[in-house]
Amino acid sequence: MAIAITSTLLFSACKKEKEKEDEEIPTKPGINYQLSFAGGTESNSTEKVSEIKTGVITWTSGYATISNITLEAMKDGQKVEVKSDLSQRVDIFKVISNLSNFDIPAGTYQNIIFKTTISSSPTHHSFELKGNYQSNGITTPIVVRVTEPVTFQVQHVAPVTINAGDVMLALNKLDLVALTSGITEEMLNNAVRNNGTIVITNYMNSSMYFMIGDILNQYLNVEIKKG
Repeated sequence: MAIAITSTLLFSACKKEKEKEDEEIPTKPGINYQLSFAGGTESNSTEKVSEIKTGVITWTSGYATISNITLEAMKDGQKVEVKSDLSQRVDIFKVISNLSNFDIPAGTYQNIIFKTTISSSPTHHSFELKGNYQSNGITTPIVVRVTEPVTFQVQHVAPVTINAGDVMLALNKLDLVALTSGITEEMLNNAVRNNGTIVITNYMNSSMYFMIGDILNQYLNVEIKKG
């Protein structure tokens, strides 16, 4: 069996020491990493949606607590790795969230992978999504909550060439509608409730929780283009 051995180039990105609300990050030469749960397509959008409807569920608020993002890629036969440590709470109803700028040398990069880790902070969960389930004229609160650290990754296979002074925009789109589309009315009617609220976690209504995780891996995609 042949074993490929590659060397690794390590670069550092700026570190944020304290948790803060999502904010715009000044772009620098390299790749500006963005995240959209709400169907964003324009890289400079500052809009926020008020609700997202998925079948019988209307989602009204939510956030993700980003702890770090890692960029991995191949350049000239070497592995390039850049890690950005954050403590940033992202409003997932904002159409576009700017997360981090990766300052990397000019060149052609292949198999670019972004790994994003969400994890709980002292004041917030890793991920929380709240909304309402409507059935037969009755409205029931529903919440999806992630408390443990979770890392999801997305890959851009096609080569990306970054020239000197270029700023590339990498938009990682997580389709919130698709994320919960597998949850049926029957599942919700039979769900365990906590004080009248349907709570979906890894320990309560866990079948729906793990279904959402499986869908997440299917619908992740990233677009990279020149800013």
